Amino acid sequence: MARDQATLTNDRVDLGRYQALAQQNAISNQQLVTQSAKVKSDEGVIVSDQASVQTARINLGYTRILSPIDGKTGAIFIQPGNVISASSSVSAQPLVTITQIQPIKVSFMLPQNLLSQIQNQYTQRRLQVAVPMAGAPGGFERAPADFVSNVVNGASGTIELRADFPNDDMRLVPGQTVTVSAAIAQIAGATVVPRDAVNLGPENSFVLVVGKDGKAWAKAVKVLNDDGANDAIQGDVHPGDTVVTDGQLRVTSGQAVRAAKATPAPGPAGP
Repeated sequence: MARDQATLTNDRVDLGRYQALAQQNAISNQQLVTQSAKVKSDEGVIVSDQASVQTARINLGYTRILSPIDGKTGAIFIQPGNVISASSSVSAQPLVTITQIQPIKVSFMLPQNLLSQIQNQYTQRRLQVAVPMAGAPGGFERAPADFVSNVVNGASGTIELRADFPNDDMRLVPGQTVTVSAAIAQIAGATVVPRDAVNLGPENSFVLVVGKDGKAWAKAVKVLNDDGANDAIQGDVHPGDTVVTDGQLRVTSGQAVRAAKATPAPGPAGP
């Protein structure tokens, strides 16, 4: 293109000279027309050259493969010196697999009987998700749920939720199985007791509370939330109360009890 541009410049100079001579009737009109046509031909060559240069630039871009996403590569399947083909076939050998890890999406399922609470929390943007993770601030990676499926799985009776975690420290890895907790309700000033302290009676749930007289009294309670380890309850149980968590089957309401310290497990050389 540079060479043809120089030719065009020279022919334009000649055209200017011919136009000046033509005004003086020093050359024939045919010579002027021929030189003008030659300049136009040169201009067409430049346009063609520009297209060729652009094509070359595009082809040069094909010599570098750019990832469409930020992520982390796995094992490299093709090594320098290997012959590869430009194929769009699904069975073609990939160069490398790249997975996105920042952010990373966590998918989990909740039972459909919590659907109304899930929808209320999601609408109010209070549906927070936490994943226990050693080394994370407070021991948890946290993120708001940003997706609730539009269909309940008929086979499992659950609905899918998803949350995008920033994953700044890259502790979460694609394909990893994690424990997920979701805040589906806020219970202000809740009284929380160990799950083992809540007993199921013939009519309602109750907790055995040890009074100042050393006797265990059954207090009817309503379980507001059960996370598998602790229960949030509503009833005549107050912070600081001592509750029975073991041996409830041998205790009746009004029976005197005595708190005993747990016996440590014997060591390897113990009895």
